[in-house]
Amino acid sequence: MIPRTLLLLVLTTAASRAVIVNIPAAKDTTLYESATGSLANGAGDFLFTGRTLQQADSRRRAVLEFDIQSLVPSGAVINSATLMLYTALVRPSATTVSVHRLTREWKEGTTNASGNEGSGGAPVTGNDATWLHANSPATLWSGPGAAGDFIGAASSSSLIAAANAFYAWNGLAGDVQGWLADDTSNHGWILIGDESATGTAVQWMSLSHSLDENRPVLVLDYTPVPEPGSLTLAALAALGLARRRR
Repeated sequence: MIPRTLLLLVLTTAASRAVIVNIPAAKDTTLYESATGSLANGAGDFLFTGRTLQQADSRRRAVLEFDIQSLVPSGAVINSATLMLYTALVRPSATTVSVHRLTREWKEGTTNASGNEGSGGAPVTGNDATWLHANSPATLWSGPGAAGDFIGAASSSSLIAAANAFYAWNGLAGDVQGWLADDTSNHGWILIGDESATGTAVQWMSLSHSLDENRPVLVLDYTPVPEPGSLTLAALAALGLARRRR
């Protein structure tokens, strides 16, 4: 007979081997404040949050989504989830950027803005998320800037103080666990900066940036659920070990 304590030790070990995986963004874009929803930047090098120095239409919000199911097995337990973004430009004063879970599907599109991309996007080429549209021109957000289509309470917040550095949003395991259980609910996050005053904008490197090592990434630590076969092998190994010890 296999000693109970030995069997539990082997099975627990087999079931609790944590895996760490880096998942690149599947899509991202910036929502540029615009009364007409005519600007987009789905293929741009950068993302933006906060407000630029413009007196009108200065708000910027970034949206990102990650393909969880492609790299994490069904039924896995998400131990931790951290969103990582790299800053390209930050205004002199530190600013807080919050992450909120989106509840509506959106499109990245192929629009590509020129220059530093912050002052404005480019005219929509079609099937882009804009300030007014989740998918231009067919599908509107519930409100401008995706209002009504994200959870009001932030999933995580981070204080951004310097350029040319990675910043992390921790505590996202609950969001990712829910997406893993129901892929249809995975619409990613919207990042919202300080919009109380102009000059709070942060420029981030997007998934289209040429420096792939600085592109957005979701770092997951998860524990896969062991397959029945692996548990059987573990039990047999324990049985063999127990017999040798007699």
